Amino acid sequence: MKKNELLTVRHYFEKKPTSNALIIAHRGGAKSFSNGENTLDVFLDAIQNQVKMIEFDVRRTKDSQYIIFHDNKVDRKKISSLTYSELAEICSHKNIKVPLLIDTLQLCSKRVLFDIELKETGYEREVIEIISNYIDPSHYVITSFHDSVIRTIKQINPDIYTGLLLGKDKATPLEHFSELFPFGRLKKSKADFVVPNYKLVTPWLVYKCRKLNYHIYVWTVNKNNVYLKLMKHKVTAIITDYPDRFSGNY
Repeated sequence: MKKNELLTVRHYFEKKPTSNALIIAHRGGAKSFSNGENTLDVFLDAIQNQVKMIEFDVRRTKDSQYIIFHDNKVDRKKISSLTYSELAEICSHKNIKVPLLIDTLQLCSKRVLFDIELKETGYEREVIEIISNYIDPSHYVITSFHDSVIRTIKQINPDIYTGLLLGKDKATPLEHFSELFPFGRLKKSKADFVVPNYKLVTPWLVYKCRKLNYHIYVWTVNKNNVYLKLMKHKVTAIITDYPDRFSGNY
């Protein structure tokens, strides 16, 4: 294999657990490479620094434009209540350029793998239709905190690798319980892997995932002591703001 050759997602799912995890650049790994996050500039920086997979968030604007943006609000206005031009105008005053999903795919496809988080429900088919115009399922995964998103993606195309995110902000006691014991949710949603916050990773969770053949991607790992602990657990992937800080498959 050549040094800069782009592997497939399947490669990492077929590997046996090792202490050499895939390093994923969270929101492009902006804290390693440049200012800002979820921008075309930081994605290009990550690619130039030979990151193998970048993570970003997808939302839909009022006029049905699919954008790369993490927060659900800007200046206390919901992203879903703004047109793309309105959002771009607001963000321009903050020196932020909001990329469209289509622009990101055009620029970065076949150069890096994608970990694409869908922040909301209801537009899974539209997003997959856009993605399928540029890359095939071997070059991306879909993740979400919403079980229904994972189920819908699997109905659209069973070949797309999907991951259920755990570690929801302001989780209710019942939601938190389901994150500590997620295996019923994983089975019902037909997720291929689990994506817990690092605080949720326990020896028991790792043991159960191994037994049930679920790979483990962990977010967001920025401290070396946490990274070393997870390497002992031989998790499949680490999602980090600092991809240049850790060894592994970065």
